[in-house]
Amino acid sequence: MSAVVTFYSFKGGVGRTMALANVAVLLAQAGHRVLAIDWDLEAPGLDRYLTASRFRITPPRVEGAGLIDLLTDSMESREPADWQRYTTEVALSESTFLTMLSCGKQDARYAGRVLDFDWENFFRECNGGDIVECWRREWLEHFDVTLIDSRTGITDSGGVCTIQLPDILVPVFTTNDQSLGGAIETVRQAQRSRQLLAFDRSHLMVLPLPSRFDGRVQYKEGQEWLRRFADELREFYADWLPRDVTPMQILERTKIPYVAYFSFGEKLPVLDEGTTDPESVGYAYAVAAKLLGSEFADAASVARFGVVDNDASPSPDMSTTLPLGSASASATHDCIYLAVPSVDMHGAYDRVHEELSQRGYAVVPPRDDDVPRDVNVLPFLRSYLKEASLSIHLVGLSGGWSPGGDLPPIVQLQLNEASARVHADSDADHDSGDRAESFRRVIWAPKIVVDADGAVVAQRDPVEALERFGELSPGDVVNGGFLSTFTDNLIDVLERRRRPASLEMRGEVGRAFLLHAREDAELAISIAKAIQSRGLDAVFPVFEGSRREVEAYNRSAIRDCGFVIVCWGNAADVRVRAMLQDVSDLQRGRSALHSTLVIGPPPSTAKEFSIAVPPRGVNSVVNLTEHWSPEAIAGVIVSAIPT
Repeated sequence: MSAVVTFYSFKGGVGRTMALANVAVLLAQAGHRVLAIDWDLEAPGLDRYLTASRFRITPPRVEGAGLIDLLTDSMESREPADWQRYTTEVALSESTFLTMLSCGKQDARYAGRVLDFDWENFFRECNGGDIVECWRREWLEHFDVTLIDSRTGITDSGGVCTIQLPDILVPVFTTNDQSLGGAIETVRQAQRSRQLLAFDRSHLMVLPLPSRFDGRVQYKEGQEWLRRFADELREFYADWLPRDVTPMQILERTKIPYVAYFSFGEKLPVLDEGTTDPESVGYAYAVAAKLLGSEFADAASVARFGVVDNDASPSPDMSTTLPLGSASASATHDCIYLAVPSVDMHGAYDRVHEELSQRGYAVVPPRDDDVPRDVNVLPFLRSYLKEASLSIHLVGLSGGWSPGGDLPPIVQLQLNEASARVHADSDADHDSGDRAESFRRVIWAPKIVVDADGAVVAQRDPVEALERFGELSPGDVVNGGFLSTFTDNLIDVLERRRRPASLEMRGEVGRAFLLHAREDAELAISIAKAIQSRGLDAVFPVFEGSRREVEAYNRSAIRDCGFVIVCWGNAADVRVRAMLQDVSDLQRGRSALHSTLVIGPPPSTAKEFSIAVPPRGVNSVVNLTEHWSPEAIAGVIVSAIPT
C-alpha cells in the first residue's frame, strides 16, 4: 500500500497522538515504511513518544529542524524544500525503523515562529498548495504509510491535514456530544471540500476511532454509546465495511479502552503490555494498524476474528476465493513467468518484477529481452512458459498491443497460453498418476483502477475483469486488492511453494484420510471417488464402538496417512471446528501432516468465514459450495494435496 493517513480530533485530550504513535510502531514492526508527522504545531507531542530513551535516534541533517522550519524555508523560497533534511530516523530495534518529521525544536523561539507563520500568505502568495502537493507525492513514493497528527478543531493547518493530504482520515473521539458531533461534521466538510481541490483525489476513506472508552464499569451506558456510534457513523463504514458485517462488530474491535495507567506520561502500550489481550489498549491499536496496513482489505476478518499474532501486515488470505479452488501447495523450482503487461500496468509490472528479483526468483521473459511485436511472439512466449512453475498476470483496462494475424491482444494471448499450460499439466498428471504441483495462474485485477496521477478511473469486480479476456482456469488465484497487498500475498504464496513440506511418508504415500461427520458421509464418498480416479487411496473414519476406541482408531489411521481431507457439507459448524482441532493437535507432533478443508454445499455464513479466513492448522481450503461436480472435485482437491 501507499497512503497518507491523518489522525484528527475535534477536541484535545482524546488520545489522538498516543494512538498515532502506537499505530506507527506496529506498522513499522510489520515491515511497512512509515513516516510520522507532527502537524499539531500549536500543541506538539509526537516526539515525546517516539524519541524515548529506549530508541536509537538519528537527528535531522538540519540541526533541531522540523515541520515549522520546513514550512518557513519553503515559504521564503516559494519552492518545496527538501523534507528529508528535516526528518529524524527512529530505530525501534536493530531491524525496525520509522521516520519522524517532528514539529521542530521547542526552544524559547518556537512559539513565536509558529504564531508568525502566515498560512493565508503561504497558500495565496507562495504556492503553498503546490508545495504541499509535491511533498505528498514524494511521501507516497518513499513510504508505505504516512501518518499525520493533525491540529484539533477547525484551523488552516488542520484543513491541510484533513482535506488536501489524506487518503484515509481517522477521527478520534470520546463519549460526549461535542467530541463526536465535531468529528462527524469535520469529516463531512473534508469530504465535500476535497471535491473543490485543484488536485485529483479519490473518495476520502474514514476509520472512526472511539477513544478512552470505559465500557467495563459502565457497561450498559457503554453499549448505548456504541449503538449511537454505529448509527451516526454508518455512512463512513459503508465505504469499506462488507455488507454482512455491522458497524457494531467493528466498533467492538476498534474502541480504545480507558486505562488510567496510560493516562500518565507518554507511553507505548503496544510495547509495554503487548497486543494479545482483546480488552487491552494495545489490542485496539493493533486492530487499527491492521485495517490501515491493509487499506481495509482485512475488514471482514478483523471484524469477525480480531487480530492474530499482532500482525499489522496485509493478510495472505485476501485473494478472491474462486469456486475451483484457492489452495496453496508446494513447488520445487523458482522460475516465474511475469506476463508482458499492457501500458497501463507498466508501473505494477516494475514493482512486482523488483520484488521477485530481490528474493532470488528467476523472472521470465527477461526484462531486457526484445519481445516480438508480431506473430513470432507466440513461440517466444511459449518457450518461457514451458520453463515456469507459475504465471503472474496484471490485468488492467487495456488488452495491450496486438501481434496481428489471428492472435488476440498480448494480455489475452498470455492468459490463453497459460490456461492451456494449466490444462495440459492437469491432463498429464492424470495420465501418469503424478501428483506433483501443477502449473497455475496468479492474477491481479485491481478492484479500483487509478491513473498515473492517482485518480480513480474505474471500479470493477476482479473476476469479471478477468473474464473480459477469457475463462477462469482450475486453481486460478485472483486478487483485487491494492498492489502492495497483492505483492505481499504473492510473495507469501511463492515462499510457501519454495519451501515445500517434506512429508516423511512410508506406507502412507497416496493415502488420504477423509475426516467427516456422519451426516457428511455422502460428501465424503463423492470425494473418495474423485481422488481414487486420480490414483489416490481414501481412508475412512470409524463411527461404531466406544468413544475411546473410535478416537484411538481414527487418530492412528490419520497418523498412517500423508494428509487429511476434512469434509464439510451438512455438519454443524461446532462439529467441524472440533474435527479441525483434532487435526491441529496431531500436527503439533508431526508438522509434516498436511490438511485440506473441502467445503461443499449448502452455503452458509459459517462456511463463508472459513473460506475468507482459513482455520488455524488448515494448509488449504477448497470451496465447492457453488460448483459441485465430479470434475470439479477431482481436479481441485488433488491440486491441493502436496507430494
